[in-house]
Amino acid sequence: MQQLLTKLLLLAVISGFSLLGSQNSWAGDKPTLLKCRSNAKTNRDFLFNRLQWVDAKDKPAVTFITHLDDLTMELRDKVFARIDTDKPTVRSIARGRLFGDKDEFIDFKGTVISRTDDMLVIGWQNPQRNKLWTAAIQLKNEIAIVTQYYNGMTSFGVTVETLTCR
Repeated sequence: MQQLLTKLLLLAVISGFSLLGSQNSWAGDKPTLLKCRSNAKTNRDFLFNRLQWVDAKDKPAVTFITHLDDLTMELRDKVFARIDTDKPTVRSIARGRLFGDKDEFIDFKGTVISRTDDMLVIGWQNPQRNKLWTAAIQLKNEIAIVTQYYNGMTSFGVTVETLTCR
C-alpha cells in the first residue's frame, strides 16, 4: 500500500513537472493564503469484495457522476496557507451543516510539487499514508482542482473536486 502511494506521488511530481515546465519561481506579489470553496466533486471506487467500479452510492457505474453540494459526497473547503513556502499548510474543512452547524477541519503539511508564475501544485498525505492528495491551483483565476487517491481495506479509488478561491 505504501509503495503504491509513493509511486502515485512520484507520478504526480513527474506529471507536474512535465506539464508545467521547468519554471520554478513567482513573478511579482503572490498570495500567501487562499481560501477555497468546493463546488463539485466526483469519484470512482473499485470495491475489492465485488471486483467492480462503483459510484459514491456503491452502485455499479461506468461513468463519473458529479455531486453538487449534496450529502452523498461531502464537499470539503480548503485553506492553503503559507503557499509562498515549500511546505504550505492545507486545511480541509467539512461544512457545518453536516456537523450540527459546527465546521470540522483537519490540517495537513503539504509539499510544493511545482510552482510557475500562475500555477501551484501541492501534495500531501494523511498520517496513515493510505490517502494522497494533490491540488493544482491556478492563481490568475483563483481556482483549484484537488485530487485524492486512496487505497483502503475495502476499496481503491480517486476523488476529484473543483474549488473557487479568494
